[in-house]
Amino acid sequence: MRYKTREVDSLFKKARFNGHTKKQIITYSDKRAKKDFEDRKILIDNFYKKATNGVVNYTDLVGSKKCRFYKASNKNGYYLLDHEKIEKDQQFDGYYVYETNRLDLSEKDVINFYARQW
Repeated sequence: MRYKTREVDSLFKKARFNGHTKKQIITYSDKRAKKDFEDRKILIDNFYKKATNGVVNYTDLVGSKKCRFYKASNKNGYYLLDHEKIEKDQQFDGYYVYETNRLDLSEKDVINFYARQW
C-alpha cells in the first residue's frame, strides 16, 4: 500500500478555521482499485437490467440504495446513466483518505487503527 500525508486546517462547518490542524493520509491500493471498479460495474449493470431504451422509470428505482450515477432526463420520472459522473468516479479508483486529528500517531498506526474499526 502506498500513501502520502498532508496536514490541513480544520474548518468549522467547512467554512471557518477553528485553530486546529488535521492529518490526511491518502492511500492507494491495487486491491481497492479492483474493488471500486467491480462495485461500479455492478451498479451500471443493475441500471441496464432495469432500463428500457436507455432510461429507467422512477418507480423502478424505488428501493435502489445507490443511484449516484443517475441523472434526471427531460421526461418526467425517468433517469439516464450519467457518464460524466462515472468518468469522474473512475479517477479515484484505489484511493482512500484517512483523516484524523491525532497528529502524534504515525501514518501506519492511523491506517491500522481505522482498519480495525470495520
